[in-house]
Amino acid sequence: MNYTDMVNETWRHSEPGPPSHDYRELVRYATLAASSHNTQPWIFKLETNRIQVLPDLSRRCPAVDPDDHHLHASLGCATDNLLQAAALDLRTAFINQPVEVATLRPEFASAIGIGNRRPDLVVRIGRGPQMPRSLRRPIEDVIRSG
Repeated sequence: MNYTDMVNETWRHSEPGPPSHDYRELVRYATLAASSHNTQPWIFKLETNRIQVLPDLSRRCPAVDPDDHHLHASLGCATDNLLQAAALDLRTAFINQPVEVATLRPEFASAIGIGNRRPDLVVRIGRGPQMPRSLRRPIEDVIRSG
């Protein structure tokens, strides 16, 4: 395989097809994300109905990123890529309340199997029902000219 073939394979887009419960293709898109110093500091833990995006602390750059800010921003980039890939074929929804409301955290952490750790962001990804369009007015209805 030459360089051009390798680039084409790396950056290829998947063909839309029937639903799959194999999330490896979503992770492949996630790994194409930008990362600080190209460290790619992520680990993806695949479980039934769950993808965890975790930091790979062995890829830290303490000399230029002593507080791991860039490491965590890189995780955000990977998560964003994953969500964009998921949006092509899956439904996504943020689940914020259990993360933000202190009284709900212990039960929520137990329910998703993370012990006493606190997630920063939880995103539900799946093939749920089509949601109705927003009831907001079209943009043409809210713009007036001069």
